[in-house]
Amino acid sequence: MPALGAGNSGVLAIGVPVHLEALMLQPAGPKAGTGDTTTSSPGAPAPQAGPGAAAGGGGSWITFLPILMILPVFFLMSRRNKKEAALRQNLKKGDQVVSQSGLVGELVEMDDRFAKVKIGPGVTVRMLASSLSPLDPTPATKEPEPKESAKKPEKAAAAAK
Repeated sequence: MPALGAGNSGVLAIGVPVHLEALMLQPAGPKAGTGDTTTSSPGAPAPQAGPGAAAGGGGSWITFLPILMILPVFFLMSRRNKKEAALRQNLKKGDQVVSQSGLVGELVEMDDRFAKVKIGPGVTVRMLASSLSPLDPTPATKEPEPKESAKKPEKAAAAAK
């Protein structure tokens, strides 16, 4: 079978003659009535922008808006990571620590990557040093309980009804 090129015709396997130009994809022009004049022939002048057309490049700043919104988050995260790293550097043997998972214990040994934490009598756990932070020794403050004198007027008012 001869090589098929532009301008040649061939025969399909089922015996139907085919012109190769008919199988090639051709660029489609605008649909009639749509008013789309963006595609024009090479010799035609470029279409002029009408009074309702927007200036080109006006929407490019919108492309960078998501990036500008994410930058402060990264900045705040890096500051927090630096503070946590400084607190981890100040940890020493015997300090009370808490892991990210909530385990509380006493620091036994620590190197750059791993730390050993005693979480109970005879129970030592090896964990990532980056997951540890010093335990805040101040307990959570409780709300003061209401005084008995404040409750008595309510009871007296309820009994009077």
